[in-house]
Amino acid sequence: MERITVNTEREGFLLLDSILPPDREGIRGTKSFINAPVFEWMEALAQLGALHQRYVTDFERHAFLLKISSFTPPKEPVLNGTYNLSGVILSRSSLACSYKLIAENSPASRFEGEFIISSVEYGDKFRKDVLQKHYRKVFQCLRTDSEKR
Repeated sequence: MERITVNTEREGFLLLDSILPPDREGIRGTKSFINAPVFEWMEALAQLGALHQRYVTDFERHAFLLKISSFTPPKEPVLNGTYNLSGVILSRSSLACSYKLIAENSPASRFEGEFIISSVEYGDKFRKDVLQKHYRKVFQCLRTDSEKR
């Protein structure tokens, strides 16, 4: 099987700066964009939803973006500035949640979409011993950063 390597030319691909205390129905956070193209906007929202999905399963399942049902971008072609992010569960099943995810730094600069985040049991492809520890640490670091603000 041929291996494909994707290089975003970024040190890391975590696109969240902080998260506020989540609850079972939703999550809020922040992201500062610097000349960010559209894929970064969408990825930041997907990461927020997937992090919430991990949180509600107590990090016992691997979460990932399954589908973007709708997306309304802002008028700007690139984004600059700090955006407040929020996500709320619209519907859920045992394997997936539909989220309304929004980013806004002013009423004129807002983007949003409906993202479906799924989760699966850890296994051969998604190693629990590595990923569960990693995402718990990411979650705690993002929470700690929000407490410093």
